[in-house]
Amino acid sequence: MQFEEVSPPRNGKDVRMELLLRSESSSVRSLSINISVQAMTYDGFLGANIQTELKDKILLPGKDLRVRIRVPFSAYHKPMLDCDSLKVSALVTDKERPDNMYLAVDDVVLIDPPISLKVKGSTKVNRATRAEMIFMNPMVTETLTNCTLTLSGNIKPNNRLRVNFSFVPYKFGKRTLVADFDCSTFRDIKASCTVNVKRSRF
Repeated sequence: MQFEEVSPPRNGKDVRMELLLRSESSSVRSLSINISVQAMTYDGFLGANIQTELKDKILLPGKDLRVRIRVPFSAYHKPMLDCDSLKVSALVTDKERPDNMYLAVDDVVLIDPPISLKVKGSTKVNRATRAEMIFMNPMVTETLTNCTLTLSGNIKPNNRLRVNFSFVPYKFGKRTLVADFDCSTFRDIKASCTVNVKRSRF
């Protein structure tokens, strides 16, 4: 018994999985399947219960049974604002033999929407340098509000945010430029790039 992803679990989209059960028995088995989804923090603490569902299925002899699981974005997005993964568990009970129980657990890490960061031109110590951050709102109907990257604003559905900004490096050598994007729906979406800062020649 195991979980399989139907598609990559992207934050902002419904998460779709399947629970795969294989029968090596010669008899039909009537099963009760209790599926629960919880938010989980990076250090393993369980947060809010996102959804619970109970399914009754029949497992035929020598056959595979696939149980579809769908976790809507509308159900998980608020609990996941302060959490890092979804804990999906399935407890399967043989109805005719209630002592026969099987447990499958999977931790699902959501893939953040893409964000890019790049520096334009050469960089020198104590000289203003131009950079650009691009983020695409992956939502179909929802406008992202309270967006912050030093600046603040809104992003309408399926619109791209492009921010041009300047910065002044104070040390030479290889440096890492980091952008941290937050909004009403997504938290801590990061992008980084390596910048080779040269000495200024006066």
